[in-house]
Order: sequence, then C-alpha cells, then structure tokens
Amino acid sequence: MNVRKLIIALLAAFYGLLFAGGVISYAVLAEPPPAAAWAGPLFLYAAFALVLLSSDRRLAWWLLVAAAGGFAAEAVGLQTGAVFGHYRYTAALGWQMLGVPLAIAAAWGVLLAYAGGLSSLSGRFTGALLGAAWMVAADLLIDPLASGPLDYWRWTGGGPYFGVPLANYAGWFCVSFILLLWMPRQHSLPRDYRLVGLSVIAFYAVLALLAGSMAPLALIGLGLVGLDILLARRLGRRPGARLSPFSNARRAVYVHRTEMPVSADRLFSWHLQPNAFNELRPPWQKMVVRSLPESIAAGEQIHLVLLFGPLRVPWISEITGVIPGRQFVDEQKSGPWAYWRHEHNFIADGASACIMEDRVEYALPGGGLSQMLTGWLIELQLQRLFAYRHQALADALSEPEDQCADADS
Repeated sequence: MNVRKLIIALLAAFYGLLFAGGVISYAVLAEPPPAAAWAGPLFLYAAFALVLLSSDRRLAWWLLVAAAGGFAAEAVGLQTGAVFGHYRYTAALGWQMLGVPLAIAAAWGVLLAYAGGLSSLSGRFTGALLGAAWMVAADLLIDPLASGPLDYWRWTGGGPYFGVPLANYAGWFCVSFILLLWMPRQHSLPRDYRLVGLSVIAFYAVLALLAGSMAPLALIGLGLVGLDILLARRLGRRPGARLSPFSNARRAVYVHRTEMPVSADRLFSWHLQPNAFNELRPPWQKMVVRSLPESIAAGEQIHLVLLFGPLRVPWISEITGVIPGRQFVDEQKSGPWAYWRHEHNFIADGASACIMEDRVEYALPGGGLSQMLTGWLIELQLQRLFAYRHQALADALSEPEDQCADADS
C-alpha cells in the first residue's frame, strides 16, 4: 500500500469514528457535549479531504475551485441577502472568514463531488441540471436541520419550509449549476465521491429521525439513497461501484420506415439540396439554426440551438459516415441527449421505388430512471417527428424533378 492509500485508509477510519460518534451523541445526549464542539466542522473537513485525496489532479483542482466558489457565493449572500436570502452563521462551525465558516467550503466540496458523479451520467448542460437538482434535494434535507436543531446558522424572518425561505433553494440550484458546468468530463469518478456523499446524506437522515418534529425529512434521505441504488443497478453496477457515463448502458432504438415512389439514388440526391433540412423541419420545433453542412460528407457539422421556453440548449451533430445513394449517419457531439446516433437509410425497392428508413439510437440524460419514466413520451415525440418528415418528403418528391436535377448537377 502506497503512502497516499494509507492516508486515505486512516482518514476513512477517522471519518467513520466521527460519523458514529455524532449519531451516538444525538441519540443518547440529544446533542454533542460542549467539549466535542470541534467534531462538527472536523466531520466536514475529513469528508472533503477524503474526496480530494481520491481525485486525480484535474478533479482535485476543480473541487478546490468549486469549494471556493461555493464559499464566495455564501460570502456574497451573507452580506447582501441576494443569493440565498438573509441569514447569519453562529460559532458552531468554527473558524470563519468574512462571516462564513471555512467548513462551509468543505461542505460545498463534498456535496458537489457526489453531484459531479450524477452530472457525469449525461452531457455537460443536462448533467449540470441533474447534479444541481440533486444538490437542491440534499439541501431540502440538510438546511432545516442545520438552521434548526444543529444551530449552524439562523434565518432572518424564517420561511415556509421548516423556517427556510424558498429563495435559498433557488440560489442553491443556480450556484450548483454554474459550478457543475465547469466539472472536467471523464470516463468515471472515484467511488469515494459516491460513498462519502451518501454517508453525509445518511448522517442527516438519521439526525432527522432523532429530531422528532423533523422526522419526515428522513424520507428525503431515504429517497436519495434509493435513487442512487436504482441508478447503480440500472447501470449494471453494484451499489458502491463507480458511476460511469450512461453511454455504457443500454440504449433505446427507434425506427421509422416509409415507401417512397422514387429510386434510392434520387431520394439521396434530394437530401443534397441546401434547403433540405428546413423543408423537413416541423413547425412546432423551436430552434435557431446556427449553421448547416455545405454537403453530406464525413466531418460536416450541424449547429443548432433548441429553445425550451427561456432555456437555450446548443446541439452539435456531425456526419460520421456516408455511403452515396444508400446512407448517411449523424451523431451528437454535444447537446441534450446522453447519446444520439441517426442513420438515414435509402433502401432500394426496384428501379423507381425505395424505402426511407430513419433509425435513431439514443440514450436519455439521467440514466435508466429517465428512460423508465419518460421513454414512452420520447418515443411518441419521435414518432410524431418522423411521420411529419416522411410526409413532407413525400410531398416534396411529388413536385417536378427540377430541384433534384439541379442537386445532381
């Protein structure tokens, strides 16, 4: 065992003792004795040290910057009330700077490490949304306890959720989303991210049970642990294994076929027209077209921005394969899907007929849970989309052949 692994093992044992000591203190004494006031902040420092030491250099730097970013947001929010609402810290978490305990930076780092594992299940934008949503769920459990029985901080004027203002959760989501957007993307994250994050959730869930009036909050902790186990199983991994990108899990396939009264060559040639994309675009699809390929050739890219109300989601696809007269394939390079591969197949059916086949292989952000809950809705949307496209294509092919002749020339 090398020195680093030895330090992590010793630190994990110490962290386990702090965890057990905290639970026993609240179960037996209702709160830690005054002489053990140091244990609360040390618990957070030990947790952050564990995830930091288990990281490679890129992730370690991101964690440090993210923890500093969370601390800075707290400092600004404390002075202005503009980020999370109006509150002040007590002395319970120890050393402070600008009125914010340094242990709060460690808390941000620990929770963001776990949220980063969830974020890695999808693309950068949707992954950050997923991770930020988890951060809010975790804070729904932690904040009422921290500002209530633990007395880590106190809200001015209170709020509707166990005395916490709702503005706190909006700020928590926004800051988390921004920090997770800058997380390095890589194949897998250290399993300590997951284990430490789950242990923190379990710790506060136990405290909620022991707090009497806040016992219902334990259901949030139970739900978060259950979601974690479900995702792990859906990813084909045992609970406790590394979180890996969802692209390694099973993908869904949708196929739409329509008979066309033209040859496969003519159908392929029609798609070479500069305006072919726009002619097949359904009117309900809200998007901004940034750039379209000049030709159907490997390496050409399509740059779109999808509009979902106030949200703008960039989507870049690249043509990765072409068989003239028979097929071309585009694949997502970045965008809303965890995985997207679209085959446009032109299947000959005699000299003057063919079959237009669109075959889409895709994966939803959020893993197996997203597929289970919304997969049916996505399939309905794909069916509506390609039914429209194929009808528009058939209508365009029924027009004079001048356009296609121009495209062939």
